[in-house]
Amino acid sequence: MKFVTTSLGRGAGVLVAQGMIWVVYGFVTSSLPGGKSDYESNAVQFLDPAFGKLTDTEVESTGAKPSAMSVFAYATAGKHIIIFGGEIWRDPKAH
Repeated sequence: MKFVTTSLGRGAGVLVAQGMIWVVYGFVTSSLPGGKSDYESNAVQFLDPAFGKLTDTEVESTGAKPSAMSVFAYATAGKHIIIFGGEIWRDPKAH
């Protein structure tokens, strides 16, 4: 088994669509105390299992790209990733 490191932190969506493993959004915890520099990410990465490497990418989308967020619900439909709800700022008391 090979492990791959992502630049995303926690609360990201991890799903399979069109044979790729996608890691979308999430929040990143800073090294500063108190969470003052934590941030929500709008990064989209995919892993092609044949190559074993995560790739940052801009993906084709319709409409405006959703705001950076974490801890959301999601679903796939063919080549589409559908995101519902989520947090736009991490509440340190909630996690």
